[in-house]
Amino acid sequence: FALANQQYEPLFVRNARDVLLKAAADYEAIQYWQQREKIGTEMRDLLNKRLAQVYATCGGLQIMVIDLPPEFEKSIVQTQVTEQMQQTRQHEQDAKRITADTEVLKAVFTRNVTVTRNGADAHFTQVVGVANAVAQQQLLEVEAQAMAKVQERLKLNPEQMVAYQQFVA
Repeated sequence: FALANQQYEPLFVRNARDVLLKAAADYEAIQYWQQREKIGTEMRDLLNKRLAQVYATCGGLQIMVIDLPPEFEKSIVQTQVTEQMQQTRQHEQDAKRITADTEVLKAVFTRNVTVTRNGADAHFTQVVGVANAVAQQQLLEVEAQAMAKVQERLKLNPEQMVAYQQFVA
């Protein structure tokens, strides 16, 4: 109150203008585009140091409008558009690479399934073939035993046994 009485607003505005103009000169135009938040925080901190001398504080500071020469602004916008296009292309390449990797994995798994199925089919065929062969062998052994018993009970000689087998067949 002793410093400015009731005319405190011009005091605050003058202090803020002085600090912000000096701080603004410390940065290049491109930095305002790329580091706006950081610059705003640094300016607020400098402003609070100055305002502390007049017992005031600044709770928040936003850099809302930055007037740049139209050609420079156009150049910055073009640079940003170019960077975004490069990022888009990079993401498209990444997506294509991921798709290709996925297709390779799919092919590997499909091949593994095919190999597994073929192996299972081959094993099945082998097991069925062995089972048929064993069954056929057992059938022949039983028939041979039966014929031996018939030959023994009927007391047939080999020629008679052949005649008997032809008659039964």
